[in-house]
Amino acid sequence: MPTMAEFFEAFRVEEYPELAKFLENRFPGREISSLNLEEVITHLELSLEGFGAKWKRMEFDLYQAHYNCMEYIEKRLNYIPKPEMHSEIHRKIISQCSPNDTFITLNYDLILDLSLYGYINKKMDFDGQKYLTKLDHIVGSPIHLAGSSPSKLIGEWKGFFLKLHGSLGWFYCPEEKCNNHQQFSLTPPFGGSEEVDQNDSCRICGSAMAPVIVPSVSGKSFEKYPKMGILWNVAYREIRDATKLIFIGLSLPESDYFFWWLLREGRTESSSIPEVIVVNKFEAERVKVDRLLGVKSGWKGDIGNFAGSLGT
Repeated sequence: MPTMAEFFEAFRVEEYPELAKFLENRFPGREISSLNLEEVITHLELSLEGFGAKWKRMEFDLYQAHYNCMEYIEKRLNYIPKPEMHSEIHRKIISQCSPNDTFITLNYDLILDLSLYGYINKKMDFDGQKYLTKLDHIVGSPIHLAGSSPSKLIGEWKGFFLKLHGSLGWFYCPEEKCNNHQQFSLTPPFGGSEEVDQNDSCRICGSAMAPVIVPSVSGKSFEKYPKMGILWNVAYREIRDATKLIFIGLSLPESDYFFWWLLREGRTESSSIPEVIVVNKFEAERVKVDRLLGVKSGWKGDIGNFAGSLGT
């Protein structure tokens, strides 16, 4: 799978003309293939809905460029939500976890979703089958299985699957006055009962549904996606209470002020110092984690080496 820095290496100008026009103009002197996805999404979001949209006329069809970007992301990540699609490496890591362990991911892709789903259906005695059920009911459904109070859902359950930057499998209504704006629609098999796609019409207000993809930038993400607040709240509590933190492939972009805050706050609010393991082929990323958390972590190299070191 491509990293954020490698994302545009397979980009074809003729397939995404409006996005190509935007990239060539807004990133002068740089090859499109060298652009970082987070940087591109952040600039698009600020131009469409940030401060730039308030005092500057649009020189491009930014909405079409944004749509092109979402199309390209889906194609680049091979978005095929089928149960047989999974990663054996991820599945091996999952098999070593307990039902109380929490997975937190910043990726939009569905690899971990599919690996959890496939493993759960293959081995039904694994209590982690609740991961996706819980995700559906705290993100996509207004039904509170744990009682009449929605807050009990967090207090009574342990072991979550949290996607803090959104997902290619989530959609929402961008109209703030619509009741569906407060909900995410999850695509099967991870939740929900029917497929939802970009530009499908909202059943309440008729607005075109949009994917839930949060750029790594401090801005209005929680106003734009109100439902993300509960995911970040649960993530903070899980980081704070963790006895072990394992960071796999995390690059910690400096623009992601929210996530830096989340890690630092959860770590410093903890009553004890957790064991920290960094799984990354670049040791420089381990240094960033150590500096942020004030710990000396263990470094395990890339994910293949880490998975290979685990038991069967």
